[in-house]
Amino acid sequence: MRERRAGYVVGLGWRRSLGWKRAPGGSATCCRRRQPLCPASPRRLLRMSGVNGGLDYEISWNQVPDEFRQPMQYIYKGPDSPAAFVEAMRDITRRLEGAGSATALAPETVMAFLVDSLGYNNPVAARLAQDVLVRVYGARAVPTLLRGVAALNYSVNAYALRVLAQLQDAQVAAAVWPVALQCARRGPIPNVRRAAIRCLGSLRYVERESETADGSDGPDGRTMRREALEALLLLMRDEPDWSIRYAAVAASVALVNRAAASLAAAERAMVSETVQYVARDDTDETVRLRAAHALRQLNGEAEWEWATSSPSPSAPHPQTRPAA
Repeated sequence: MRERRAGYVVGLGWRRSLGWKRAPGGSATCCRRRQPLCPASPRRLLRMSGVNGGLDYEISWNQVPDEFRQPMQYIYKGPDSPAAFVEAMRDITRRLEGAGSATALAPETVMAFLVDSLGYNNPVAARLAQDVLVRVYGARAVPTLLRGVAALNYSVNAYALRVLAQLQDAQVAAAVWPVALQCARRGPIPNVRRAAIRCLGSLRYVERESETADGSDGPDGRTMRREALEALLLLMRDEPDWSIRYAAVAASVALVNRAAASLAAAERAMVSETVQYVARDDTDETVRLRAAHALRQLNGEAEWEWATSSPSPSAPHPQTRPAA
């Protein structure tokens, strides 16, 4: 049984980000800078233990197909530069897309590595990994991505939620919705919360004919959509962080647009009234401008788009941000 404690996993030794060294034969083992509370058994060597506090997983290099092994090992050992990291990741994704027109041929052993690599602070490489996770793996990646949302690395959390938001599969929504809802309400940092909010606005909520029509005991699409909408409207009105309110405005109107055919008139009116309130009374000019644009979207006076769904996570707050 493994226990999480103070940034590492008891029973697996220290994470790579806390110190590691390469053992003979290419396997990774923990450094001895500090003594973990429960040292790993000397008979059990970590093959791959997660990058920068990412996923906890073990695979042998012998399980990795030959065409992926070299670029993956290069990234795992530590690239020489950000550009070299991007090129190695591009090599991996090209090979996956070449083999993965038949999605079943894409190796499972590479999937965890891709999710784990989102923990590097390299947006270009992360985008490459996101795209291939969506196009090649699709719904197969959901369990691994959900582990990424729970990882001890905020970058992995946020990027995993962004990938999940792009998977337009009705079965995905049932698994992702409770996780995204919890992260939107109580995520560890604004970047993760914004990604979860966008996910709530992007999921495909499909209503069932009856509560047992598909043999599922969980909530149907109508219930999930209603609770997601209620959470977004509450964040839009009461959240102290302006960037969270901004993201909630965009996610709410996107959800309305996606569910236009099945959305009740009362739900649409509730969204319109709340967005109107934010456009008029929010304390932040940037949020007011985004809400005003959302009203134009609701009234059919502006195109629907995700390009302005959230503010830049790294830029300082602009006091006179143009309406987008």
